[in-house]
Amino acid sequence: MSKKVRWIGAGIIVALLLWKIDLKQMGAGLRQIDWRWGLLALVTYGLVQVISSRRWQMLARPLGFPHRLNEFVSFYFIGMFFNLILPTTVGGDVIRGWYLDGRSGRRWPALLSVFAERVNGLAVLVALACLGATLVELPAWMKWWVWSSASAFLLGLLVLAILARLEGRSIPALWRHKGDGAPHWPAAIEKCLVVLRLYISRPRLLARVTLLSVVVQVVNVVVVWMLGHALGVEISFAYWLVVVPLVTLLTLLPVSVNGMGLREGGLILLLAPLGVSEASAVTLGLLWFVVLTLSSLGGAFFYLFGRFPRYEVVADDEPVGGDSDQGRARQPATAT
Repeated sequence: MSKKVRWIGAGIIVALLLWKIDLKQMGAGLRQIDWRWGLLALVTYGLVQVISSRRWQMLARPLGFPHRLNEFVSFYFIGMFFNLILPTTVGGDVIRGWYLDGRSGRRWPALLSVFAERVNGLAVLVALACLGATLVELPAWMKWWVWSSASAFLLGLLVLAILARLEGRSIPALWRHKGDGAPHWPAAIEKCLVVLRLYISRPRLLARVTLLSVVVQVVNVVVVWMLGHALGVEISFAYWLVVVPLVTLLTLLPVSVNGMGLREGGLILLLAPLGVSEASAVTLGLLWFVVLTLSSLGGAFFYLFGRFPRYEVVADDEPVGGDSDQGRARQPATAT
């Protein structure tokens, strides 16, 4: 979806929220916030990104990227920073892959390591929602949302696993023919399946990475719980296990810019069954966005002062990979 449509979508959603909520009640809630909990949430969220960087490092090493952890941390925060200034949540992932590649000519393995880290994290996120759904009473529509999301994600993983075990001749529609007439996988699909087979052949690696993802996603839920506590929104932690994954998945929809409005709207919808006011839900969403933004701004430090090539965003360059929703790349300039 084009950037212009995303901005229009974000504007419409935000306008509807502002029209719907009681701004005076929202202002009163902001004045009563316990900022100590907010600061603790900010620090906690920043620290957990180091664990996420370690998870990415573990997935990248089998693909031939022996970088140190501090480099992965730098690239991770730079990706977060670009997620702020690009109108899509995957733009920062493209930047991370670009930095990891480091002009080595291994762009695909670098990007696939980022994709694998994302998929692993999302799988655990969905699993947490399922766990929460078994621990607390939920309205029927919320249960349907949780289990349908889990079923769709599980089906996607199953399809990937089946494809990883098939030879090119098993799916004629995906063949392409070279000069000798022999069928081959399209290059991009073939590279993806090679990496997928590599990960499947290393169950211990996947188990360790998944364990780190459990830590990361649980801490992400704790961060939102802290923000709720700061605002006086006191609900059970098990309920947050459902709310945070569903809102996170909602913000991935390509109808807004960085989840603007979707996050707040999702919180209004999911917290309403517990009697949380719309103003409190929107305020919580804004606090959540502030924590994400302030943590991501730390990536500007690594981008400006890191001793590696810079990825520059300008308006007149070609989109990365030909996708108009991604960042626009320019020739790198070495950071001083």
